[in-house]
Amino acid sequence: MQATQKIFIGFIAFCATLGAAIGILIYVSMVPFHDIIGKFAAGLLITALVCAAVLCAVFTYAEAGILLARRRRARRHDRLVVHGDVAAYLLPDGKTFEHLSAQHEQAKIPAQVVPALPSPDIRWDAVLDLRKNKHGMHAIADMTQIPYNKVRAFLNQVEENKNET
Repeated sequence: MQATQKIFIGFIAFCATLGAAIGILIYVSMVPFHDIIGKFAAGLLITALVCAAVLCAVFTYAEAGILLARRRRARRHDRLVVHGDVAAYLLPDGKTFEHLSAQHEQAKIPAQVVPALPSPDIRWDAVLDLRKNKHGMHAIADMTQIPYNKVRAFLNQVEENKNET
């Protein structure tokens, strides 16, 4: 053996002896506290086991949900008929199909928005008649006893409807 190897082995032996001595010192100094340390270790073990049990339960619940979702999707997929870009769904009665591609195309068309007109009232007919006779909005509001802002909003809406058609 070379001198460096002897020194290295001696150093390892010294560290091992020192570590053992420190370990024995710590063990002897903790003898009066073995009861407290044991209770702490038992509490730590119980906490770890409870956490593991909760984790297992949550994992099982999540996996069951995933499996049920896959099963429902597979059932729906069994009723789906696809040919090229056209898709249809066999309804539960087993005889009729729902054309999914047509619904998709229909969803692309914007809905026709019908502007809400004020409630049918005889006074609104009078407002229209007065407007045809070239009366101003303030004069119409005074004659019909309708607030000016409502008369203006109604006539503006009527004008917008005329422009759209």
